[in-house]
Amino acid sequence: VLLEALALGVPMVVAGGGPLEALGAAAHVVPLGDDEALAHAVVTLFSPDARGRAAEAGKELYRARFSPEVVGRAHDRLYADALGGGAPRSG
Repeated sequence: VLLEALALGVPMVVAGGGPLEALGAAAHVVPLGDDEALAHAVVTLFSPDARGRAAEAGKELYRARFSPEVVGRAHDRLYADALGGGAPRSG
């Protein structure tokens, strides 16, 4: 669901931290169990400007790291390296 939200520009509030911090401006990351931080993050998204910034950041993050083209190239490199062939051949 997270990748779909990024791709569609849906602003998010997520709890946990850790690797979720990599979402940057695309999501409001709040600590687990911190009800006040959760409430503040949700209220922040009432602002059209905050929603718009988070939505654009999410779309950009998706395009840069998770789009089918980016993931496909990463898989091509992974398989080529695993097979000892180096860079994948085109065509």
